[in-house]
Amino acid sequence: MQVEKNYKKIPKKITKKYLENYSLFYLERYASSSANLRRLLKQRVEKSCKHHGTDIEESMELVDELITRYLECEILNDKIYAISKARGFRNKGNSSKLIYSKLAQKGLNKSDIAYALNKVDQEIRSNNEQQDIEYISALRHAERKRLGSFRIRESNKENIYQKDLASLARAGFSYEISKKALDFNPEEEAE
Repeated sequence: MQVEKNYKKIPKKITKKYLENYSLFYLERYASSSANLRRLLKQRVEKSCKHHGTDIEESMELVDELITRYLECEILNDKIYAISKARGFRNKGNSSKLIYSKLAQKGLNKSDIAYALNKVDQEIRSNNEQQDIEYISALRHAERKRLGSFRIRESNKENIYQKDLASLARAGFSYEISKKALDFNPEEEAE
């Protein structure tokens, strides 16, 4: 008969080397903004300082030094991170409002978000004859979610249409763009 033991993992004591190893390990696996990395390191610091009874301010100074050094060496680059994430969100068919919200949650400032959205939208404009980026994104969203003309089966047309409009509205698209995307007919576009 085996006895289960509940072991709580004891947090490591915060040192400059520990913070550097953890942050580099994290950055090898995931792209991150400076604010996001700071938040993750802050959680580690708080847990460790609470357990070991050390000074949080002193450990947070180490975190700030590390983030500053990474920004100077461009290990962290918020603009490049913002462009990368905005491109991915646009390809998924997200609206500008939703992209802005998601990037703000990652701790990016308004100027980096605006720059990233502008750059990604310019890329899309250069690749498409359509100039309305929100419409293109709404079509991608409708296709991914199988809304409107991308729906496989239709039963109650009016009820489904209202649900599809609501789905696009929740995704951050305006009523006009949503209606235009749902009224899209791929057979008419091919002609």
